[in-house]
Amino acid sequence: MTFSNEPIPSLIVKTMLDTDWETYGGDIPKPSFIDPNDGTIDGAPRFDLSRGDCIVIRMAPSGEQETYRDAWEYVDRIVTMELEIHTGVSRQRLYNLKQEARRILHYNKHNMDDYQIIRYRGFNEMVNEQQRVWEGRISLSLETVGQTMEV
Repeated sequence: MTFSNEPIPSLIVKTMLDTDWETYGGDIPKPSFIDPNDGTIDGAPRFDLSRGDCIVIRMAPSGEQETYRDAWEYVDRIVTMELEIHTGVSRQRLYNLKQEARRILHYNKHNMDDYQIIRYRGFNEMVNEQQRVWEGRISLSLETVGQTMEV
């Protein structure tokens, strides 16, 4: 039996977004992508909206769920994640960033080694126009069914 590294879901999504982000004539510039567990102090994301838009990629509070089947030899695994989008430009920019992230997730929904599908679950907007900050949260899940536990 050989050892293989356990996949880190947030790193999978971060790499996917960072690699596939496209700019359409400068209308949707590439934001910075932050994984709060990737070298930040206290797990708090550090970003400055004066430098540009930002997407924070984190596990949702429900985290990872496993359901065993076939006498504990196989497992169905669902990892729930959230993408927090932050912009200081406009509400329209928030929705443009959301749509570009959604396009990338849809395009790559079956294009992963460690999970079978990415499911886009929804979007929630949080607007604070007095501070000129627009925020949104994309809910998604990475899923695999019937993964063998005999790795």
